Amino acid sequence: MSSWGFAFTPILLNLANSSYRNGEVQGFRFGESVVDFMRNSVSVLVSLST
Repeated sequence: MSSWGFAFTPILLNLANSSYRNGEVQGFRFGESVVDFMRNSVSVLVSLST
């Protein structure tokens, strides 16, 4: 368990650092993917209900 945490800590720090630097761009991409996911789920629900 501790070895896994030791292995993943630098990766998590790197991700946090890059996301902090590109916060706006990643936030925009995240919002875009959420919108796409909502559209896909709505279309799936519509196709299932009809």
